[in-house]
Amino acid sequence: MCLTSLTPQVLAEGATSVKGYFPAAAMWYDIYTGMRVGTGWQTVASPLTHIPLHLRGGEVYVTQHPALNTVQSRQNPLEVIAALDASGEASGSLFWDDGESLDTYSAGLYTEMAYTVSGGHFKVREREREREGTCIS
Repeated sequence: MCLTSLTPQVLAEGATSVKGYFPAAAMWYDIYTGMRVGTGWQTVASPLTHIPLHLRGGEVYVTQHPALNTVQSRQNPLEVIAALDASGEASGSLFWDDGESLDTYSAGLYTEMAYTVSGGHFKVREREREREGTCIS
């Protein structure tokens, strides 16, 4: 499993910062500010207003503000965040179905998008669905 985000845990009551370990194999970004975080043991802000969350460079993340149910949340816009790696690249994907039906994957009732950032260009494409079938000869 590839670690794509870190959430250092605050364990002391009333603490406004927390110390967390950020592996050196990647670049890390604060999701709220977009600022890079150093590697190794780092002290990061942990205000009462939000959870400290850090994104791994090289990944494209798709986020959406939550709501009380799927119907309401689908009214909220999507946000795409590209956290670049040391080479200035990132990639990721989004699986999107209606949020209510069962077996949407096996029925092919979904859309999957692929996102890439390379050479200063952001590209989005719909992935083709792989379906099993029977060959008739």
